Amino acid sequence: MRSVTMSPARASDFCRCNRQSTAAGRPFGTTVPGRPSCPALPRRTERRLLHSATHLIHAPFKGILLATIIVFSLIIGIVSTLVLDIWAQIQQRVAGVPAPDWGTAGRWVRGLSRGEWVLRDGTAAPSATDRTVGWLFHYGVGIVYGFFLFLIAGAAFAVHPTLIPPLIVGVIIATLAGLFIFLPGLGAGVAGAGLADQKTAIRNMLIGHLIFAVAQYLTAVCLAAIVF
Repeated sequence: MRSVTMSPARASDFCRCNRQSTAAGRPFGTTVPGRPSCPALPRRTERRLLHSATHLIHAPFKGILLATIIVFSLIIGIVSTLVLDIWAQIQQRVAGVPAPDWGTAGRWVRGLSRGEWVLRDGTAAPSATDRTVGWLFHYGVGIVYGFFLFLIAGAAFAVHPTLIPPLIVGVIIATLAGLFIFLPGLGAGVAGAGLADQKTAIRNMLIGHLIFAVAQYLTAVCLAAIVF
């Protein structure tokens, strides 16, 4: 791609004029009443500037951009998972819906290292180590889902978050993983077929993941407002 060049004086006038335009709530490049017109740019130069901006937005994750995405993924993952846990506690206290047992999940995760893909005895009491591993796994998955947002939407999600990527990650991907990986791994069968009330379990999972997705989106919006 050819570089875009202009004289320092012309570049200064162009940038100053457009800062005034955007500060006045007008589109980039328009004239502010009572001020000189913005210097015109050749159409070819405008196209190159637009191409350069687009290239930067969709550039590979590197340098400070990668660091920003990692930090955003950590914060989005932790906050949205915490919101999901708060919702689980509310459900348990108000409606009597049992909260997820992350100690049992920890036993399953530890068994994976021994090649045990399905938990053999889900009724045994989990140990303190199981609980620690389970909670780390729980929040680790949340952080991974936070990073998935950028894999789907690109680096631009950090600056201008939209709701579609969280819905894809937090509702669709997370629910599919829960139904076809997590529940079978815990011995509950594919899509919870071995549970006493499969429909209720799936409904509660969908509601929880919808709340998780909304929390992802709102956290990303807050981060974008603070950082950018």
